[in-house]
Amino acid sequence: MGRALVIARDPLVAAEAAGARLPQGVPVRRHYVNDLSLDAIFQQLGSGDLFATRQAFVYVNVLDLKLKKADGERLEATLARMPAEIELVCTQVFDSLSYRDEERLLKGAELARWSRGAQVEDLRRVSDAANAPRWLAQRALQRHGLKLTPPQAQRLLAIVGGKLALAEGELLKLALVADGPTVTDAEIESILAASPAVQYWELVDALLGGAPDALTRLRTWHSLEPEGFRLMAELRRRLLGLRALSQGQPVQPPFFAQQLRSIARRWPAARLVRAIEGLAELEFRLKSGLIPGESSRDAELSALEVFTRELLAS
Repeated sequence: MGRALVIARDPLVAAEAAGARLPQGVPVRRHYVNDLSLDAIFQQLGSGDLFATRQAFVYVNVLDLKLKKADGERLEATLARMPAEIELVCTQVFDSLSYRDEERLLKGAELARWSRGAQVEDLRRVSDAANAPRWLAQRALQRHGLKLTPPQAQRLLAIVGGKLALAEGELLKLALVADGPTVTDAEIESILAASPAVQYWELVDALLGGAPDALTRLRTWHSLEPEGFRLMAELRRRLLGLRALSQGQPVQPPFFAQQLRSIARRWPAARLVRAIEGLAELEFRLKSGLIPGESSRDAELSALEVFTRELLAS
């Protein structure tokens, strides 16, 4: 019997570590646990077949499975009695949780159910601000044959909010345009300039950093990807993170905390409260259809423009 649990702060890190633990030449079935019924899990893990055929399963984000006490006990018993020919690798990604929430989940009964009797690999520190650029530079060289300088790795990570999975996407683009293994700053800027995703992250930075061209950036991005609620969700995440920092609370992941600290001085308590309240009102008015416009897209842009002006003026 083989069971393992991989914990990380990035889905790419978790997925690759899980893949490295799977046996060679054995068919693998990969499931997000919230797509599985409890009966399906029992059927998959409860017994092998008559020929003791080796099987492998990957269960993604196991904490998404919400169980009553009796069902949890039944699942734990099933895991403890898994046939020897079944391999199970579980993953759990902690994405943008506060330190307090992360620790609560790590020590909770739900995760203990999956970790008890399993080999546990904790890779959360890969996403730390001190480690992520090194991880990205090593990956660029080993996977794509590209040599990144530390500032270049920092640039790529900063533009995708420190998310390693998104930074890997930028490496794939860079591999197509780079003229040789040594990457130039111009080559990096060429792929970033053409990426709507990069424009999104730069817009978020501009809004909270008080950039004079924030309004222009908003209009340009919204013409390409009119996803206002996605933008508001990220602004809310950062504003609440700034509030947590101002109250002396730890913020996760560390790369995210580092980004917030770089702009924290621009956000005294009174301004932060106004911004959080203004964003909450904006979301309510949009969801309630209270903002006029020729279309929902126009209404959304108009509301975001008003919010941006107020944000810059404050």
